[in-house]
Amino acid sequence: MKFNMIPVTITGGDSQSANSSGDGFLVPKRDLVVGLQTAIRRKWLRICKGSPDASALIEELAAMRMVERDDGRAGFGARRGMHDDLVMATALAWWRVRRAGLAPPIGR
Repeated sequence: MKFNMIPVTITGGDSQSANSSGDGFLVPKRDLVVGLQTAIRRKWLRICKGSPDASALIEELAAMRMVERDDGRAGFGARRGMHDDLVMATALAWWRVRRAGLAPPIGR
């Protein structure tokens, strides 16, 4: 299976939209993180225990927190001193799979 690369800007916004040049998307971090959490919880996506980065990904997932910002909106990120790079890379890949229509709809 072949996918074309799509530029994605991760935002703190409330909704997804096309970017200004029309060749990519603006996607809220919340959508990426919640989409990944949902995929793992519903067993649409599984973490391969034999992967060299599996334990690091699991640690990063456990460190993710939702926090309320000063403006009242929710923000997502790792606990202080932790990274979320693997979580975000996996979330972007899952977002792309869903965008291609290769994953179950959220309602299922």
